[in-house]
Amino acid sequence: MIAVKTGVLRVVDYDVVVIGSGLAGLVAAAAAAAAGARVGVVAESFGGLAMWSGLVSGEVPAGDEELDAVRFFVEFGVRCGLEYGGCGGGRGEEGEAARKGMEVLSVSGRPVRCLLAPETAWAGDLRNWASSGTEADDGGLLVVGFTELEDYPAAVIAGQAAAETGARTAHRTVSLGRAAGRGLGVRIAGLFDDPAWFEGFLETSCRVLGREARRFRAVALPPVLGLFRFRSNLEALRGSLGTAVFELPAVPPSVPGMRFWRLWRWRLEADGRTSFHLGRRVIEADTDGDRCLAVSDGLTAYRAAAFVLATGGVAGRGLEVPPEAFFRLSEPTGALRPEQARGDGGSARTEEGAAPVEPIFGLETCGRRTDWLSWGVRVDDFWRPCPAGGPVNVFVAGWQLGGPEPDALLSITSGWRAGKAAADCREEGTL
Repeated sequence: MIAVKTGVLRVVDYDVVVIGSGLAGLVAAAAAAAAGARVGVVAESFGGLAMWSGLVSGEVPAGDEELDAVRFFVEFGVRCGLEYGGCGGGRGEEGEAARKGMEVLSVSGRPVRCLLAPETAWAGDLRNWASSGTEADDGGLLVVGFTELEDYPAAVIAGQAAAETGARTAHRTVSLGRAAGRGLGVRIAGLFDDPAWFEGFLETSCRVLGREARRFRAVALPPVLGLFRFRSNLEALRGSLGTAVFELPAVPPSVPGMRFWRLWRWRLEADGRTSFHLGRRVIEADTDGDRCLAVSDGLTAYRAAAFVLATGGVAGRGLEVPPEAFFRLSEPTGALRPEQARGDGGSARTEEGAAPVEPIFGLETCGRRTDWLSWGVRVDDFWRPCPAGGPVNVFVAGWQLGGPEPDALLSITSGWRAGKAAADCREEGTL
């Protein structure tokens, strides 16, 4: 039993508590629940998902464990109603899809590589066009923008795409009407979730774009085709326009990221093993020797056998940068990939006050001194904080691990590993 600190009004018990509900936190919660654990997710909001393009980027998975994590991610996404895949999206081919990857247009019009993409982007895989055996332009691409959404300028995207790929492109900009307001992707996505409004949009699109769209291999649209009805909207547009239709990757605030968060959260809650405590910021931890017994948001204590720390890096406030660090960090400690940050992987200790601070457990951090995105918590080979002496039942996932270029694949693989490891702890520890 723990001593409940002054101000805490209640105590709730779980097998595993996940702190943070971004990409890594959701994957960790799903992995722990799949292993039979009762999971509590404590988070302020959807974290870094609001900044996520929707694409899974990163280095090609090198081992079976990473491929298992990718397979879990894809299979659970199918259950959530949001499929992810590689070239062509083929379900059940997650490992090969991740190795093969995709090449899609970014919002600048330049091709970008990714390992996995949501189903709304599959028709935009440029390598499908190149491998068709036809002429280079292969029917070309029509880029459609919305007057009320200035983050996706159709003319710029089409022009850059033509210069980068050699494909024939054209662009059109249509108005969504007064109900769309100006520039709010989430508001526009809400309109696409309204069946009556979408029927009007579909009729207008067919009248304005239909004849021209059929002369192109595909139509690219901003990624705002609904938070929930995106699949049926895409199918209706394909049928009406008579050609393939896909969404471009997102810029912040990301509708695909919010779409992902809502669908994964609902699936986790529906499965009955996971509860969400949202709008809560964990501010302290209760420890006894080498174990964490509970974390608290100041009003509620969350007790568990194990904890997953997935609160993000400096940008997500999972690491806090003291003001004096800006003046005292000048010489590099060496760039560290997450795998190098484990164990004794070459991190140099900095003088007190000269490094980002992990605010909940006070864990040691490492990284390149002047590159804040590279900073992360030092972990061992079991994804637990090190050096020895930290809580042995706390596991770290996602951007909290740092590295020169944190990516979505790291969040998926580390979240999966941390969730599974945390679930295993419920057999070892008792509340």
